[in-house]
Amino acid sequence: MDGSTHPHSARTESDDPSIREILLSHSAMLRAIGEQLAALTKAVTPPEKEGPTLDEMLLAIITLLREHGMVLSRVDGRTLALGTDLPPEVARAVLRAQRDKDLHS
Repeated sequence: MDGSTHPHSARTESDDPSIREILLSHSAMLRAIGEQLAALTKAVTPPEKEGPTLDEMLLAIITLLREHGMVLSRVDGRTLALGTDLPPEVARAVLRAQRDKDLHS
């Protein structure tokens, strides 16, 4: 093959303009899709703000709840025990008032 062309190269060279056009159109289409994806990503990305992020605030709340878990469970226990500490007449009146309120809601 001393300077002669490959048998397939002649065919490739003749098809080259149409393949190039297809590749250019696909390239333009991919570029347009990429720009649309970038615009969509920008639209759904929340703006950066000063102060803590939502994740940081949730982590702080969870930490506080863990730190005060014993106090909260004592408060819950005392709240539940209130009904047993009331005189029977008062407990019945509270239940009646609650029942009436539920019926009118």
